[in-house]
Amino acid sequence: MAYPQPAKPWIPPGADSINSLVAEAKVRFRQATSDTIDENDIIPFEKVGQAARRLLRKLGRERTLFAPSIEGTLDSLGLDVDVVNDPQLPSIVLVMVRNPYRLTEQAVGYLLWYRGIDLRMQGASFPACVRPRIKSWYSGLPTSPYSTAVVYDTRTETPRLGFKYFQLSGDGYYWNLVQYEGYGPELGLAGDAAFVDLNGDGRPELVSYSRTPQDSILTTAPPVHPIIREVIYTDRGRGFVVHDARIVPGPLEALDLFLTWLREGKPDNARHLLVDPAFLDLARGLGWAELRSPRNFLVDMQEQGQPWPEWLGARVETRAGIHRYAFHFTFTEGHWLIKDWVAEEPARASASPDARPDSTGGRKP
Repeated sequence: MAYPQPAKPWIPPGADSINSLVAEAKVRFRQATSDTIDENDIIPFEKVGQAARRLLRKLGRERTLFAPSIEGTLDSLGLDVDVVNDPQLPSIVLVMVRNPYRLTEQAVGYLLWYRGIDLRMQGASFPACVRPRIKSWYSGLPTSPYSTAVVYDTRTETPRLGFKYFQLSGDGYYWNLVQYEGYGPELGLAGDAAFVDLNGDGRPELVSYSRTPQDSILTTAPPVHPIIREVIYTDRGRGFVVHDARIVPGPLEALDLFLTWLREGKPDNARHLLVDPAFLDLARGLGWAELRSPRNFLVDMQEQGQPWPEWLGARVETRAGIHRYAFHFTFTEGHWLIKDWVAEEPARASASPDARPDSTGGRKP
């Protein structure tokens, strides 16, 4: 029986020159001793950029839509690169080059673009990062006819979303770096981001989704996903700035807000999040208004098989002991409300702060 052959990376004619560039780059990558790139450490990155440029030139200007295909070729030679472009404007290509032997070292992103028949290349330093996403568009301005924005995930202990914004010079020879780390929007903890044309003017807005920092008595544990923050950024001529920000509504957000208002002594606000107002007095009687530690309220169970659950299970520790509850929610008139909650097991003696959360609850009554 004949079996299909595995796909192989595309190797263009005249690959010897590319192999020599890659070989030299790998030798120099191994010699790196710092995470910061200086004038000597940049050499192997430049070699890889040149190799990518040759591959892209072999591919041809009319086939730049397929530029990401050269990523497999470079990776098969032992490199660590991302090659991405915007399908709506594929002739602007980003090649993100990392040291394959030192993952904490800064990366270098190379923009490649055509000016007439000339395939130009320009590099910019990036933090150690992964998952670059690019958006390119025509702005029509004489001084900056094209723009390109890059979003990426930092390769740090607590990953964050990073951002860079470039504008092409009026003569098409180089890119101006408009916004970058520390001088642009802070997109927050790693999550997701997308460029969308919200107002239909042909220019993109940036929408980011990231986990909210811990700032209440409620914490989560898998499989429950943290509360998500959505931010819309718009370009007002000086770079991207915040236009709107909100917490993405949902059951977990409603529960968190209810507990926050209880703790802050705002019973009328808290009551508006309940289908049955009688549960407000029940929550007070259970001592939830007195909770102060994030360890007191751990949401660690949810409706099985549903990435967007309508009930959640929580472990609650108060002065009276530890209970487990199942919280049920409903979506009414455009708002998520707490329908009810049900105790799942009798209270037991308060555990030490370092005790592992109970995992026997979370079953839907």
